[in-house]
Amino acid sequence: LKYSDIKVQVNGNLAVARHIWESESELDGKQSQTRVGVFQVWQKQADGKWKIYGRQAHIFPPKT
Repeated sequence: LKYSDIKVQVNGNLAVARHIWESESELDGKQSQTRVGVFQVWQKQADGKWKIYGRQAHIFPPKT
């Protein structure tokens, strides 16, 4: 499991975070690679903790 291309933008009490999630796995002897782009929206609460408000992900096509 690997996270790459991490980008975070904060504006006041809102933040947008993006990263790429990559993993390798094996099932029934077959190797598989997954590459997913992730987008998240966070809001800082009055108590100072961050709460996630939205998340979107999309799978990149396999590398050829």
